[in-house]
Amino acid sequence: MIKFINENLKGLVYLCIIFFFLTACARVPRVNRYGLPQREYVYQEPEATDDGWEISSLRGEGVEEQKLHEMMHEILSGNSRYVHSILLIKNGKLIFEEYFFGYGRDTDHFLASVSKSVTSLIIGVAINKGYVPDVDTLAYEIFSDYYWDQFPDGTIQTDGGLYLRPRDMAKIGYMVLQKGQWRGRQIVSQEWIAESTQTYING
Repeated sequence: MIKFINENLKGLVYLCIIFFFLTACARVPRVNRYGLPQREYVYQEPEATDDGWEISSLRGEGVEEQKLHEMMHEILSGNSRYVHSILLIKNGKLIFEEYFFGYGRDTDHFLASVSKSVTSLIIGVAINKGYVPDVDTLAYEIFSDYYWDQFPDGTIQTDGGLYLRPRDMAKIGYMVLQKGQWRGRQIVSQEWIAESTQTYING
């Protein structure tokens, strides 16, 4: 009987160790291949995929590595708990890409209020193509993409419910900087970019 109790206790102890180990890992920015917290950082060039991004390196684009190493040390030390991803684009090339707290390149991130900017761009495209008449059209009536959150009644939440991969969000930001163009193709009209990025309300 005592042996049976001891075996059960041993199993319980093992389960507790595993639980606390997994809990600890979930609270650190990144773990290594052994499942232990990663504290040291070595820069690696982003991986080339077929998603449209041209890849380069920090050195290849003339970016000083020291400040980025300091930033990564700060994050891996656990001092920036709400940073999930960092991407750096220069000269139209992806040169820095890092993820933390279980997030990865193919993880859809919740964009919160940044969703409004994407809503604006889509409305601009829709108006230019004649799908909607003007800016007075209710935005939630024309969205059905599953990357958006929905309210219980099925209404699309266009003010803060969008999920995107960081690489895709970077494309949108870079496209806006290029006055609506992506890789030589005009996605959003220059007129809409100019109109939607000017200041309408001060304060």
